[in-house]
Amino acid sequence: MRQIPLEIKAAVIDELVPSEESLSDPFSNVALAWPDVLFRIRERRFHSVVIDTRKRLVSFLKLVNSTPPIALAVSKIIICDPLTNQDIDVLKQLCALLVNVSALSCGFPMEKTNVAEALRVLPSTVTDIVLSYAGIWTAQEVLDVLSLFRRMETLEIDTHGSCPGKYHGRFCCPALRYLALSDGGDLLHHFSANLEFPCISSLCLLFCRIAPPILAILNRASKVWERSLKEINLRDVWSDNFDDVDAFIFLPANLEILRLDIEVKDHSLVNLVIRTLERCVSSGSPFPNTASFHFKFQGVHPNCILNDPDIHRLDAVIGSEALGLRNLEWRYYEEEEFECTQQAFVDTRARFMTEEGRNKYGTKFCENQMSRY
Repeated sequence: MRQIPLEIKAAVIDELVPSEESLSDPFSNVALAWPDVLFRIRERRFHSVVIDTRKRLVSFLKLVNSTPPIALAVSKIIICDPLTNQDIDVLKQLCALLVNVSALSCGFPMEKTNVAEALRVLPSTVTDIVLSYAGIWTAQEVLDVLSLFRRMETLEIDTHGSCPGKYHGRFCCPALRYLALSDGGDLLHHFSANLEFPCISSLCLLFCRIAPPILAILNRASKVWERSLKEINLRDVWSDNFDDVDAFIFLPANLEILRLDIEVKDHSLVNLVIRTLERCVSSGSPFPNTASFHFKFQGVHPNCILNDPDIHRLDAVIGSEALGLRNLEWRYYEEEEFECTQQAFVDTRARFMTEEGRNKYGTKFCENQMSRY
């Protein structure tokens, strides 16, 4: 019987997916039959490791100590909240062995632990970081952790609220490209004031209340990173019902993509967006070539927007030649929402949503129906 080529065996391994419904390991029998692809099995099985209990932490450390090549296969480590200070020494031993880790996801519990001591021994290969904080952690505590990873390229942080205090220090992350903050207006202030991100190209704010102080921080950050920033994404944000008629979102000259979630009943946010777009028109400032809008109808019947003067004003500026928008993505949940916005956004539909308009103005349109789940 002819031997199966190694590359075909490796391809078979790559197609195996563990089932969430089954406790069986799809790699076990293959390892017995094809011991020559054990290296690929380890890469798949131990690519991502979850540490969520002391028992799992201790058992995995024993496994790595008994079979050192397993440590080389770990690319991502996920550390969850239940760990306590009693586990830190064991975690530190494990982190010191994971020399090829490039991604870290870590939850910091409400009861503060010294997880940072264990993270300190992770290799400099860590580039993708996700941090989540329960309870109140100060800016100094959060940024002290980040200072351990000067080579990070992507960073996502959820502080679940305020991040008080000052940060006494300054450091540079020359490779950081993507920054996402959940409910993180306080942190955005510290980042733009105390950290140097010379290559940051994408900024995302999630679950954030756009009150005047937060808007000022956002605009300041956009100006600090004006040369490199290519994308601003405001997802699941809401306003604070402020009526500052001069307020607007500062859009850097090099910005290529603007993504906005807009709550239809949030007139303060709608007007903030209108002023931002109209300012680009009146001042001649460049507007991004691509925009993505998601109009949310929670608590509002879609037909209510048909007679909304603010929506008509927003439609007029989005669909105007003066704005210069070329690529439009329209995100929605229900078909009814999309059909209603087509009726309300007359100028936008004429410019982007019809083949005649796209041919006439050289525009592109993409509709994206999203799942609520």
